[in-house]
Amino acid sequence: MLQRMMTIVAAVLILGSCSSLDAMLGSERPEAAIKGVRLSGISLDSARLLVDLEVKNPYSVALPVAALEAALSSQGQRIVETSHEGQVSVPPRGSAIVPLEVDLAFPKLLQMASSLRPGMAVPYKADVTVSVDAPVLGRVAIPLSHEDEFPIPAPPGIRLRDMVVD
Repeated sequence: MLQRMMTIVAAVLILGSCSSLDAMLGSERPEAAIKGVRLSGISLDSARLLVDLEVKNPYSVALPVAALEAALSSQGQRIVETSHEGQVSVPPRGSAIVPLEVDLAFPKLLQMASSLRPGMAVPYKADVTVSVDAPVLGRVAIPLSHEDEFPIPAPPGIRLRDMVVD
């Protein structure tokens, strides 16, 4: 009898706390958006893109970013895939910018599309997934997409006009 009573009390407490958590969370879910993609470094053989992701936390507890995944494609061909563990925790009822670095190798780009030449702007599409560890919901994946273009640098031209030897 006592065991049955304890089971009923435990069930009531568990169900009560679940409904309290549901009430606390409501219908709000974490959101993410690509705020910008910029060139953070460039050389003759590669470029580093920095993708700024804004993650919004609707909860009253901190929201850890668990993982970041990105895939870049151009002209229908996959250029690069990358994944990183999250290292940012979004404050309660706040937002945070989460940086994602993506390295692009120009030789691979040129190999993939022979029509590309130095000095051109190459269109690309970034598919990004931000995964957060949300209370009650567990891991939540937020897919994002962004389209833009990046330049392939042309090597500098050097011309010798005059030479004087003493």
